[in-house]
Amino acid sequence: MQQPKFISIQGLFPRLYKTVPGWIKGSYHCVTGSTGSGKSKFVKFAFAIHSYRYCRDNNIPLDIMWFAREESYDKFWTTILAELLHDSYGISVTYYQIKGYHEGITPEIQVMIDEKMIEINEMKKVIHVIDNVANPTGLLRETEELMKRIGTLVETGFFVDNQGNVVKKHSFRYNNPDHHVIVVADHVGLLATEKNKLGPVNTLFLAISKWSEYVLEELVKKYSCIVVSIHQQEMSGENVEHRKANLVVPTEAKLGDNKVVGRDYQYTWGLFRPHKYEIAKWLDYEITKFKKKFTGLLLIKHRDGEADLAVGLHFHGITNKYEELPLPFIENTKTPNPELERYYV
Repeated sequence: MQQPKFISIQGLFPRLYKTVPGWIKGSYHCVTGSTGSGKSKFVKFAFAIHSYRYCRDNNIPLDIMWFAREESYDKFWTTILAELLHDSYGISVTYYQIKGYHEGITPEIQVMIDEKMIEINEMKKVIHVIDNVANPTGLLRETEELMKRIGTLVETGFFVDNQGNVVKKHSFRYNNPDHHVIVVADHVGLLATEKNKLGPVNTLFLAISKWSEYVLEELVKKYSCIVVSIHQQEMSGENVEHRKANLVVPTEAKLGDNKVVGRDYQYTWGLFRPHKYEIAKWLDYEITKFKKKFTGLLLIKHRDGEADLAVGLHFHGITNKYEELPLPFIENTKTPNPELERYYV
């Protein structure tokens, strides 16, 4: 049997790979966390940058639809540029420096920027950032326009709806069966309401529900897209009582604005920054040694396998980069792992 093509995370998060092999066509992911936990940065790194590079290197056709509700088209690509500069040249420059609001862009760095803009222009052919579409039906229609260019709808039959209308059923056939499409909603708490002839979508709760309905019925089931909804935790989960009770880790029960759609997600990933709550030790890692660069990644829900897992990540700060940390102790011992020392600041 020929192994199906998918976007492997073996080289990205090797320990997590043993549980989740990667980003697979027809899957629905939620990335959740509190304000400032790095949700958008994580999705940029793990689902956009990694997927772009993996598919480029493995000759897999890819398109990414990134619906930016939290930032502009320009800011998205400026943060990607900072990532490329760090990866290629080891330099850390900020958004403000690149845009000229802070000093620091020397003539030498400008040459590097000009070189990386060539790669940015190649990435733009694959990653389509849309910052002017806000309502659920708009997100669906924009994605369908892409799908028309890379495949064909095939009529498979019909059914009669509740109003007695005869409705044709379709499946989708990719021109290249290895083509992958990733759709990111960043984030669902900023979706707009809409007028919809099939029923009211006049609150944020209903807008999130309508988006999740479209994801399940159209983007996942019909088009086999990989969909990522960035879904913030409710603010009440960060109050003093929760901190005292050590109940600050993200959960499906604390999804903000609409908890109901939590049942739709096939994978729910949580991001947690313990230092924010002055937690000194978590997963046996000594958090203070990382100087705010530690992030916990939790696999809260996994419909196709084991869940309730967590790993430590090193967040590089200025860029979007996350790196899976070595285990805190040498396996099967209580001896501190010396490989961790290079991550301490």
